[in-house]
Amino acid sequence: MSDLRRFVNDPEKVVEDELNGYLLVHGDQVRRSERNARVLVNRQRNPHRKVALISGGGSGHEPAFLGYLGKGYLDAVAVGEVFASPPADAFLDAALEANIDGEVIALIGNYAGDVMNMKMAAAKAGRQNVRIHILTSKDDIASAPKEEIDRRYGMAAGFFTWRFAGYLADQGLDAEEIVARVENLSNSIRSIVVGLSSLEIPSAGKENFVVPEGKMEFGIGHHGEAAIDTPELMSANMIGKKMTEALLNDYALERSTSFVAMISGLGATPPMEQYIMADAVNQAFKTLNHSLSKVYVGNFITSLNMNGISLTLVPAESQLVSSLETPYQPNEFKTF
Repeated sequence: MSDLRRFVNDPEKVVEDELNGYLLVHGDQVRRSERNARVLVNRQRNPHRKVALISGGGSGHEPAFLGYLGKGYLDAVAVGEVFASPPADAFLDAALEANIDGEVIALIGNYAGDVMNMKMAAAKAGRQNVRIHILTSKDDIASAPKEEIDRRYGMAAGFFTWRFAGYLADQGLDAEEIVARVENLSNSIRSIVVGLSSLEIPSAGKENFVVPEGKMEFGIGHHGEAAIDTPELMSANMIGKKMTEALLNDYALERSTSFVAMISGLGATPPMEQYIMADAVNQAFKTLNHSLSKVYVGNFITSLNMNGISLTLVPAESQLVSSLETPYQPNEFKTF
């Protein structure tokens, strides 16, 4: 066992234990698939949907991915081991459980294992007359230069794309229309992450990396992928400005623009500091002649027990705002 104190039983079976507890709490909204114990299915699907929505990925990012099942959101998710892609058969079973008239849209992060396994699942599903349309998020600006955007990772964008896709699906739109609109939105989303301390994968029993004393990891990945810079630790206002500037520079905007922002803790970041960072980002926007129309703060996309913050921006276009104003909530955010 690790020297770091954690609430686990067998470090090799944390996902099984997590799913048991999750279903205990949210079993009125979510069920476990009879096809696959690592697939969870939404009980509250809108009957007007013509297209099913699925996602999935490695555990350790909760509430992603299982927490975004629910009314107006995802229909099924595949659950992988900690920071590991679900196998192709889990993605396939998620698609088959969610299937509506042979049309399924998979919204996943642009990580090699997830993409490879989802493509394998799509090939198998096709032989069962189920078509899986694959959309990948590529919002992490630190993971590759803008000129190589197809190499960029992405995860935090799901906060917006899962909701927007659900909004469109609930209107009864067909798969091609949803794919086109969600892809357009996804391409406009940008994220960056700052880490102040490491994370620990339970089965590894040690910290995944080391943040030097008095430093911070600017542009680190959600799995601890190497940062693009390790500068001196700054004040919250300075960190917020540096993150905001990096994202706005990637957009290369020519006029003042209104954005929706999502600020997520990474697992060990106190809510107090998340709100401090929200104010810091807002102050940065004011000095840079852009504006925020809406800000979300909370633990939306995490990285086990890392102390850090992710900032995700998307231009506040009308359809996205309309989707965010609907009253639906994924099951994770219903706590009583």
